[in-house]
Amino acid sequence: MSGGMYYVSGIPPVDKQNLEDGRFAQWFNILEVLSGFSLFSDYMKDAVLPHLLNEVDRLINGDVLCNLTCNYANSYRDKSKRKTDVILRIARLLAKCNTTV
Repeated sequence: MSGGMYYVSGIPPVDKQNLEDGRFAQWFNILEVLSGFSLFSDYMKDAVLPHLLNEVDRLINGDVLCNLTCNYANSYRDKSKRKTDVILRIARLLAKCNTTV
């Protein structure tokens, strides 16, 4: 392995994943775990914040499939509700950044 925090995950947090990547859900879960640390905002500001904002834009304006699951909507059959769920989950993580967009 070339480096990283492999005791948390097999995916280093710096290896940004796209929504349609099979490893996006695992990568995003790791970001949620790391969001409790004080230096998370500094890491997010330059590395991940722009990427996640771009992914949200792709969700809103495109037809992107994502394997990330959430528990906000009461039905996963509706594609627009699934997209809204993913956007809300990303927004919750971005709110922990304490940075201005």
